[in-house]
Amino acid sequence: MNAWHGLARCLNELKRYSEALDAVNRALQLRPDFAFALNTRGLALLALRRREEAIDAFDQALLADPRSVSALCHKGSALLGLERPADAFECFSKAREIKPDHQPALDGSRAALAALKAGLATKSDEPRKPESALLLPEAAVPKTAAKYSQDECLKRAEMARNQALFDKALEFADQAIAADPRKSLAWLSKAEALFGLRRYSEAAAHAKKSLDLNPKFAPAWVRLASSFDALSANDEALGAWDKAIELAGQNVLNWCGRGQCLERMGRLEDALAAHDKALAIDPRFSIGKYHKGRLEAELGRRDAAILSLQQFLALAPPNLAAFAHEARKRIQELKA
Repeated sequence: MNAWHGLARCLNELKRYSEALDAVNRALQLRPDFAFALNTRGLALLALRRREEAIDAFDQALLADPRSVSALCHKGSALLGLERPADAFECFSKAREIKPDHQPALDGSRAALAALKAGLATKSDEPRKPESALLLPEAAVPKTAAKYSQDECLKRAEMARNQALFDKALEFADQAIAADPRKSLAWLSKAEALFGLRRYSEAAAHAKKSLDLNPKFAPAWVRLASSFDALSANDEALGAWDKAIELAGQNVLNWCGRGQCLERMGRLEDALAAHDKALAIDPRFSIGKYHKGRLEAELGRRDAAILSLQQFLALAPPNLAAFAHEARKRIQELKA
């Protein structure tokens, strides 16, 4: 059960929400009243914009643990997305009663009040519009591009992305571009939103626009590379990863991305070398140890693979529990 739930949490962090939902459902088959897993299920559904189902999951989590501040706040976020700020405010208020200094509850309360003041409240029996109110502190969704500065639009786009509200992030990114289309970061912000919406070809196109304005903008090369990865355009992805490394060679994630791209191309030795480079930069880069061990096992280097996977287990943080489970399983197979 814990292994399935750990995998679901990792997949949520990787924004692979449909897979996360499948994994957490497996955990709940083993223990239907597992509050933590019910909350994780709600988060995956919320990210998939299935807000009604998310609310049901959070309600079940609250039945199992009525004092779950996390479930109350996430339910409030879902209710805001359904234009029900009064109900959302009630959830955030209950969370603040349990934990008065909980920042998400404070921010959520302000967002709900702002939505009410903006006249966005709807009665519970009125038709609901699932993509309206954006959960951002002290503000409802802007009606025009002129309401916010470009920097503020970019900030709000990032906040929306962090809440998996990619449609709203796209709106703010478009407003940032309208304010000044010469700013590379604005085009990257749109690429990030499009990537979150799984519109990978468009994400790549907008990352390229960002790079037209600033060819040395490493984050745009990273987004271009990951977009090509998602499109299975391996040669193009590798070229973009190489450019990202040329500009930001000390970033271990860039080397990790290159290694995974090379692995998909069947170039296992080169992939291993990329992960080795990441580990030379940061010997405690745990996921690098995991990938190194996997590749060594694929290449038939049994003892080296066992050592690398054991080193990963010694370094792995709690949020990599699912990877730790796979590492232990692989070690047992290698020792058999």
